[in-house]
Amino acid sequence: ISLVIIVFCLMFLLLCMIFFRRNYHESRMILAIFGVMSIMLSMVAGYGIAIAAGVPFTPLSEILPFIVVAIGVDDMFILFTILEKVKQSHPTWSLERKFEYTLEDAGMSITLTSLTNVVAFLCGTATSIPAIRYFSIYASLTILADYVLQLSFFLGCMALVEKQS
Repeated sequence: ISLVIIVFCLMFLLLCMIFFRRNYHESRMILAIFGVMSIMLSMVAGYGIAIAAGVPFTPLSEILPFIVVAIGVDDMFILFTILEKVKQSHPTWSLERKFEYTLEDAGMSITLTSLTNVVAFLCGTATSIPAIRYFSIYASLTILADYVLQLSFFLGCMALVEKQS
């Protein structure tokens, strides 16, 4: 468990560096907190659904937070980077139009990578080794939850932060 805490702290520091700007009004470090919350919520949702469905928890499932952190940070980075590019290239657009374009551009990328990951782990459920099958169920549910939360919760948090600035 302590290694998971260290990874979350390192992820938070990485996100702070990504969202930091020297100008206070342009800094988006609060998004680092929302990003960590989004990933934690996706793990709670994925693990919760699997446990509620009666899928046994195995030691192999303890690896999953590291995978979800990587996928979640990648999705956040894509959303944030594209929004920054849109803000620079189209400063006169309304906030709604900027987010619409961001979703048009980033949505397909995030959808393809997330669904590919989910399908890959769902293929792992066909194995005869129970620990790998259970891990694959946990992983597919958690990555699906991360996808939904990135495009709803985190994107909504980004909109709130942009509206405040």
